[in-house]
Amino acid sequence: VRPETRGAILHSTRSGRIVLKAREEEYSLTVNYFLKPGTPASAHRVIGILPGQHALCVPDDLMAWHAAEDNTHYLGIEFCQPLPTDEYTAWQLEEGALTVAFWSKKFGFAINHWNVPRHSDTAQGKRSVKSDVGFMFPYQSFLERCREIRGTLGD
Repeated sequence: VRPETRGAILHSTRSGRIVLKAREEEYSLTVNYFLKPGTPASAHRVIGILPGQHALCVPDDLMAWHAAEDNTHYLGIEFCQPLPTDEYTAWQLEEGALTVAFWSKKFGFAINHWNVPRHSDTAQGKRSVKSDVGFMFPYQSFLERCREIRGTLGD
């Protein structure tokens, strides 16, 4: 069980599309990878490219393996993005914002760049030279949308 939840870290999958027939396959490849016994990484949620592609991979009250020393206090959300130059879809961004807003209410954390960092902004992300969620992710407007939705959820 995870101790106090401080926020959620934003990740992108980045398989590189080597084996993909279509970029939409990134979702099933990611979910199947996380389900494989012995996989060294996991996330609480995977948000695919197409509407309806939203997987709960690790229950919110358990620890996922996504950001080293931050695993104990942060939830992990993976946005499917096969290549760093692939655009995120409006559906992904809205579904992700709904998820972060829900977590913010459930666990009582504020929505800001300290509590909802990009993987590249974390200590592990900096050490490992991670670039996700990347330059295609509209980070500031995403945080604003999360706060908007959170405001409609009440206390």
